[in-house]
Amino acid sequence: MNCLERSEPERTIRCRFCNQKWDGSSLVLGTMYSYDIFMAMPCCTERLKCNSCFKPILHHQQRMNYSDYSHAMICPHCRVQDTHFIKPLPYCFTRRAYPVYQQWP
Repeated sequence: MNCLERSEPERTIRCRFCNQKWDGSSLVLGTMYSYDIFMAMPCCTERLKCNSCFKPILHHQQRMNYSDYSHAMICPHCRVQDTHFIKPLPYCFTRRAYPVYQQWP
């Protein structure tokens, strides 16, 4: 809960792909939601990809209702039905700020 409520940089959750801070300010933390609150607010195209073929299911500008991101959908590319937007938290988020592009050592 501290990572979700604090504004300190070391205590925030950020997208691994675009480095954007997760913003749950529109949510009431501690209440019960019937959908995945982390995946209901995608910030970049990487979070909108199929779990099977890794092609975007939606365009970044397209939006759905919050709870719709937790429903099973058919990928328009590979036709696999899955809950494509639900991904493991460590796959999408980190507590550390990384540069968007890192150079090889």
